[in-house]
Amino acid sequence: MSKIRIAAITEPVDDTIPAGGKCMSKHDRGECAGGEDCSEEIHLCKISKRGDLEKMRELVKDACYLCRKCGRSAHDTRNLCRPVVI
Repeated sequence: MSKIRIAAITEPVDDTIPAGGKCMSKHDRGECAGGEDCSEEIHLCKISKRGDLEKMRELVKDACYLCRKCGRSAHDTRNLCRPVVI
């Protein structure tokens, strides 16, 4: 039986455009506390709490970024507390 090792995402945010050039956001807003302490109404964690499934579908389509805080993915860094390129 082989073992799978999952590493934590600890590298700094890298907003470079991934291969294919689909994601073009370079939003630089500093560090968000995320989760319960998130104050950004456009972040997926807040939109999820409101239960706005249609808005969430729109924002996660063609996702290029992953949130290091909650694990959600989005097409634009502005919608995540602690984004990293995936």
